[in-house]
Amino acid sequence: MLIDAHTHLTPQQVRHKDLLPENMLLLVNTATAQEAQWLFGMREPRFVPTVGLHPWEAGRHGLEELAPFWERCAAIGEIGLDSMWCDVPAARQEEVFCRQLDLAQRLQKPVILHVKGCEQRAAHLLSCFSMPKLVHWYSSPDHLDEYLAMDCYFTVGPHLEDEAVRQVALRAPLSRLLLETDGLDAIAWATGRHISMKEYAGFLREQLKRVAALRGIAPHELERQMEHTLCTFLGSAPVIRRTFA
Repeated sequence: MLIDAHTHLTPQQVRHKDLLPENMLLLVNTATAQEAQWLFGMREPRFVPTVGLHPWEAGRHGLEELAPFWERCAAIGEIGLDSMWCDVPAARQEEVFCRQLDLAQRLQKPVILHVKGCEQRAAHLLSCFSMPKLVHWYSSPDHLDEYLAMDCYFTVGPHLEDEAVRQVALRAPLSRLLLETDGLDAIAWATGRHISMKEYAGFLREQLKRVAALRGIAPHELERQMEHTLCTFLGSAPVIRRTFA
């Protein structure tokens, strides 16, 4: 099964979901109640909703809006801190981040993390929590060892030409390694390639082959390993049990 462990989809892209292969699974982030309601309402077995208030949205939305979806989501995220692309005050970001970490710990939910520019501070905060942690598209040349020491999961971002991204692909244990696109718009932003829904799976499979080559294993072996890795990360999520049954 081909897995995109972190993505964002627009309504227009979702309208073309039939262009995706049946043996593909996407963890689709939702950051607002409207997005979550829309995605849960679709009941599309290839789309696994994750729910979290992104640091970019922490100044405009409250956690209460997402309350109806916390129990239903497979993971809480993406959540975190951002000092590079975000104008929400750091104190507000940290308050929202910590509240969601507390919630995830209480509900025994895994978390998907955005730590851009705040890698060291986020690692310090995360060290107090024991839930499974997935760091999406880690792209800092520093502090990777702190996340490896916490036994975090990682998604390899779509821009493998970035040395920091390559280091994640090379150094993360295979049992903690997944792939992501962060969405078709993110692929275009990072690589200059404009990928259609018809080309989505092909791009992800290219990435799988490239990461497999870096690790010196066959692509089909890495694909199978990532199925196990996702199951381990998500634990007892019913949608995953059904998907991999």
